[in-house]
Amino acid sequence: MADTQQFLAFDLGAESGRGVLGRFDGERLKLEELHRFPNGGVRVLNSLHWDVLRLWSEMKGTLSLCAQQGIDLMGIGLDTWGVDFALIGKDGTLLGQPYHYRDGRTDGMLEEAFRRLPRAELFARSGGQFLQINTLYQLLSMVVHKSPLLEVAEKFLMIPDLFNFWLTGRKEGRDGRMEGGKEGIHFTLHVSRFTFHVSHFARNRATGDPTRHTSTVRC
Repeated sequence: MADTQQFLAFDLGAESGRGVLGRFDGERLKLEELHRFPNGGVRVLNSLHWDVLRLWSEMKGTLSLCAQQGIDLMGIGLDTWGVDFALIGKDGTLLGQPYHYRDGRTDGMLEEAFRRLPRAELFARSGGQFLQINTLYQLLSMVVHKSPLLEVAEKFLMIPDLFNFWLTGRKEGRDGRMEGGKEGIHFTLHVSRFTFHVSHFARNRATGDPTRHTSTVRC
């Protein structure tokens, strides 16, 4: 057991999350679920949001369990559902609870997107499915409705990047693509037609690349 390496994985889904400990002895990987917790949308007035602060508390609780059991972690990985995102202020503050992809703010945004950019060209540039829950249409709804958050946001982070930021203190993007897109919304196509600001989008890092940086997390 002296040579066994231990890793913690967070698997966050739309309905539940869990912290899983992996022990690798060089030949076999043994998995142990340390903590499981519920997830889901929270209705606030007419909007549907994710309670990412509670999820962060559950993640810290899992880290606390590791500390209590004397588990020496070699690394932490996490995976979440897609399409949703958070906006971060200049001082690192979370600007509101992220919207749930089932929120009604994207109603009519497919038609608005096609009005700004021909359907065929949008597909050729992004390669993504035409689903109103996708990140592009969520952002477009904020532009159309003149959300004040876009004026004060410094960075745009997908949900896993938000938790990586809280774990490491680094604001890094996942891979620069917009849910399967070929070019990414920070390039001229979407900047010119959808009026997103280039500065919002964090420095990109390939999926799976280790951050190799940690910060102190108080559990």
